[in-house]
Amino acid sequence: MAFFKDVSPIMAALSSLRDRASGRLQALLCLLGAAILVCWTAQTHAAPAFSAAIHLSGVSCKVGGKGGPAVCLGNAPYAPLFFMCNNRYECDEASLKGLREAAGMGIPFYGFNLPLARGGMAEQAEGIMEGFRQAHPEGYFLVRFVLDPDISRADASWRETTSGILRDAIRAIVEGPYGARFIGVVIEWPVFPPEDSSPDADRGLFFQADVNAFRSWLRRRYAKDDALRKAWNDPAASFEDASIPTPEERGMTGWGPFRDPRAHRRASDFEAFQCDYMADTLAYFAGIVKETGARRLLAGAVWNGRGPASLERLSACQNLDMLLVSYSVFPGESMRPSLDSPPLRGMLCVLEEPGQDLFGIFGHAFAHRYGFSYSVASGTEAASHPAMPLLRRLQAELRGMAPFEPEVAFLFDEQARHCVIPEAWREIRLSLLQWQSELDRLGAPVGWYSQRDLPNLPDSVRVIILANAFTFDKAERRAIEKRLDRGATVVWAYAPDIVGSESVACARIADITGMDVAPKPGPASMAMAGTIADEKFSVAGLHSIPRFVVASTDGDIVARYRDTGEIAAAARPLRKGVSVYTAAPFLPVGIMRAICARAGVHLYRDTPGATGVAGHYLFVQAETEGTHTFQWPYPCRTVERIVPHGRRPITPDADRRWSDILPAGTSALYACYAD
Repeated sequence: MAFFKDVSPIMAALSSLRDRASGRLQALLCLLGAAILVCWTAQTHAAPAFSAAIHLSGVSCKVGGKGGPAVCLGNAPYAPLFFMCNNRYECDEASLKGLREAAGMGIPFYGFNLPLARGGMAEQAEGIMEGFRQAHPEGYFLVRFVLDPDISRADASWRETTSGILRDAIRAIVEGPYGARFIGVVIEWPVFPPEDSSPDADRGLFFQADVNAFRSWLRRRYAKDDALRKAWNDPAASFEDASIPTPEERGMTGWGPFRDPRAHRRASDFEAFQCDYMADTLAYFAGIVKETGARRLLAGAVWNGRGPASLERLSACQNLDMLLVSYSVFPGESMRPSLDSPPLRGMLCVLEEPGQDLFGIFGHAFAHRYGFSYSVASGTEAASHPAMPLLRRLQAELRGMAPFEPEVAFLFDEQARHCVIPEAWREIRLSLLQWQSELDRLGAPVGWYSQRDLPNLPDSVRVIILANAFTFDKAERRAIEKRLDRGATVVWAYAPDIVGSESVACARIADITGMDVAPKPGPASMAMAGTIADEKFSVAGLHSIPRFVVASTDGDIVARYRDTGEIAAAARPLRKGVSVYTAAPFLPVGIMRAICARAGVHLYRDTPGATGVAGHYLFVQAETEGTHTFQWPYPCRTVERIVPHGRRPITPDADRRWSDILPAGTSALYACYAD
């Protein structure tokens, strides 16, 4: 999903904006110089100019609530817009030039990488900091440190040594000449850990420190040996000699690709430990940042979607203020994280742009109320981004924006990967990626949450998609029942609740969905055809995953297997809502649009395509050339097309619809006015 990749219409739109006589727009243009200083909060006062000296009694992040997000310097709120220098361990000219231009455009925050030098701040690190500070002397900066262990990340001596180096580095900056403009530290793991120390290597080779850390994790989880023996169904198990499972053990199943919760708990526990430990390590160093900075500094972490670090675990960390996530997880092949989950817990998410698609990141950041950052690639020529003035103008106008309130919620369960063998998880993961890509084109905003967020989802949600809910706890089950009692539509994918506390049972699928669902033995095509929407689709690459069918239903048939005619997806009333079950691990956008429309979800466009909503702005992308029809959900008298420029204000019809002719691949920005 991408917005505004072609910046030429943006520049033309800016020229057109300067020439308009509209009093409203003229007033907005007057805010250009100060727009970046205005946060998205409901506060009525503007933040002081960042060039003025501010006594930083503390730095904090504001998320959620009307008007968030914001970075607050003392009591002064600022929009969370960052320029991130794309340096590694040097002060490259492209980053310096980009930073100077960011300063000229009024961007208050920036960040850069520093090495964690042994023995305190090395001369190299001081030179890097001096260079960037000269490029933007009035800005406020974050420092990014990469943790790069050459031994096991579980090694206590490495952790102790690295924490000491980190403390020295923070103190050196705080006590140095730029301490008043130092606002925080971001901790990052290298994308690819050393091969010989990777717990993900299926060679079964681990350091003793990994084994000790696993045993400590088991003690925290089970407390007593008796509880461990019961969970593992092993009378000889103990914390003293618990071992890491072999690759062969990790590949054992109880039924189909699913692990038996009693016979294979050791393998599941070890994988859960891996995810938790990476998150806990980031959280540990975030605590060092908070402690050393006397809780005055921000502590952030990088989540790149490629490692096993638990996002749920990071979101629950009290010492983490912000999470930096690459924008590549949206249009790319990385697993989409549950990025709307951390803000529910008070953590600011910041999307990092890996290239020049500034409006792509902007569309997501504003629609989901994230912060965002951009950079200049190393070795390229820096240039002022032509979209920045328009971004600054929109920031000013969107002050006081309400919280993100999607009508569709996609829920991902991090724990599901531990319920199946690694081979099956890789196949399921590909289907989840396909579903996320389909939902990007839904025509309505979609919230990306964790399954653990079920009790705390926004009241606006009408459709809940349980993408990989192989197991439920009591709180989650009660939350689903409450949603169904309020008339929600719940979409269950593939094998919901199949894994219980004692065994794997296909009958559990029927119990939770209210439909007669059964496994079908033997090979068969996964080619399907929709019945509520004219859409044919196939699920490829599922070699280790059994096929299910809906044996009978007293509701509506949603899709059938094309080769056998058997029911592949169906819908029926459940409690006071609607239950939709699909044997396919994803549904295509045409079928999902039909389901959402029946559930009362407002679709902002008559055809599939990227859609974002922020305040009274609508962001869309045309997939095909021709006439596209859009609809605003609220009273609307006038619609103004900001990008591409060149069209006069549009008067929507009585149903708040309007049409526009757009070439294929065109991104458009509309402003909808009630008067």
